[in-house]
Amino acid sequence: MRAGDVISWQMGAPRPDPPHIEDVLVDPIRDRPRRLRHLTATQRAEFCADHLDRAAADVLSQETRSLCLLRPDSARATWALDQHSCLFALRARCALCGKIYEV
Repeated sequence: MRAGDVISWQMGAPRPDPPHIEDVLVDPIRDRPRRLRHLTATQRAEFCADHLDRAAADVLSQETRSLCLLRPDSARATWALDQHSCLFALRARCALCGKIYEV
């Protein structure tokens, strides 16, 4: 999979764990995602514009859910590989309406 791919994936039972109320179980080994098509840059821009979250404060401030699509004023992310655990660590930061959010 890559950015812009539209996929179909068999979703299992809902498994909400606030604020991650959108979580569902998946079995990526048995139920592999299926690529349906790939969106062009123009199609991706239109999709994002049409689906921007109008209530991003639910995620960013109130933490009543965990997923949103937004267009920040700026964004920065770094990934680092921990040599001992072989796990990646993500540090992300974005600015939206004059406020800084960090993960």
